[in-house]
Amino acid sequence: MKKTFVLDKIEGPFNFELSAPSSPPWQRSNGSCRRLLMLGSGKLVLVSLVSIGTIEKPKLEVTIQSDTPTNEEEEQEVVNKIFKILGLNQDLKGFYAFAQRDPVLRRAVSDFYGLRGYSEPTVFETIVIAILEQQVTLIYAGKMRECIIKKFGDEMKVNGQVYCAFPSPEALAGASIDQMRECKLSKYKASYIKGIAESIVKGEFDPEELRELSKDKAMERLLKLKGVGRWTAEYILARGLGKNVVPADDVALRKTTSEYYFAGKELSEKEIREFAKQWQKYRGMAAFYLLYARRHTKK
Repeated sequence: MKKTFVLDKIEGPFNFELSAPSSPPWQRSNGSCRRLLMLGSGKLVLVSLVSIGTIEKPKLEVTIQSDTPTNEEEEQEVVNKIFKILGLNQDLKGFYAFAQRDPVLRRAVSDFYGLRGYSEPTVFETIVIAILEQQVTLIYAGKMRECIIKKFGDEMKVNGQVYCAFPSPEALAGASIDQMRECKLSKYKASYIKGIAESIVKGEFDPEELRELSKDKAMERLLKLKGVGRWTAEYILARGLGKNVVPADDVALRKTTSEYYFAGKELSEKEIREFAKQWQKYRGMAAFYLLYARRHTKK
């Protein structure tokens, strides 16, 4: 069953080409992006997004495909997820006004105008990805992610093509350590992910409840999870929960801040935290723009 509608209540600027996700399970091609999403009911839907507006007046054509017709409640859930995933509720105009005071941020905003901070549709997905990215390159982490999606994610066939959803807590709780290690995860990463998934299935931990907690309370709860240290917790807070934090121990962020503001001087985690205070309530957004600029600016 197929349903298409236009999402036009989006405040600009929004640059779809810069902001649309492409990491698995997302697929991008010909100006569109799509992925299989699992709704709260457990229903699988293939969501496809196409930009039909402009950066200042954005519009998205949304197509939902599923084995059974979707109702209004399910369609609203998809819309809510789209806003969350694409960062469409972020105070981008406020950040842009703030960035004019900082020459480095001003340049990043100018070069990547309309860029939004992408997040995963669920906190659980963010937690798993954060653990996969611990102490490895993004390329290697991406290969592990792609493998566990194909191996443990639910599937749906649409127009002859098979799509895989991100694995549910139930799927990863039921997987063995050896099965996960077939995706090149270390024994420790596999056990961390399996343990967290099991705690969710048993009702001991609800990742989505972290959204309602303060930054400090959410951090405290995350640090109780085996395999989650400060870097991982701050990653989850920033990317999965939209909290105003800077992952100060992130190697890439330290290098970026050093290069852009301190002429290459090596900086400690403490120095990064102190320096980031000047970004006030836009710390997370500032860090995101700087990291993006360093990766995508031609030398």
